Amino acid sequence: MIELARGVVHRCVDGAEPALAPALVRAARELAGRRLTHPELTPGLPTRELHVSVGTLSRAFASTAEPVGAYIRRRRLEEARQELTAGHAGHAVSEVAARRQFADIGRCRRAV
Repeated sequence: MIELARGVVHRCVDGAEPALAPALVRAARELAGRRLTHPELTPGLPTRELHVSVGTLSRAFASTAEPVGAYIRRRRLEEARQELTAGHAGHAVSEVAARRQFADIGRCRRAV
């Protein structure tokens, strides 16, 4: 996070500064992790909150196994799976899917 803040202050968070990519990815993942249940969490939210362009964030995530949108979906599915398997028998798939921002309950059910 410190490296990312320095980069923003010095305006050097771009493709020319690959050393900042891991810090940017960490910051975007932390932000997404805190907002997994919020409906406004989209791949564009981290770019706005971290004051970087979509291209900059995409280049940073290129070094990982998945783009930012796929990361958000995977984390939401992981959280939904944990919630459903943690012994919460009263939680219907539809409730968990809605809480985790899945509009298509069938898709969530198949993925979990």
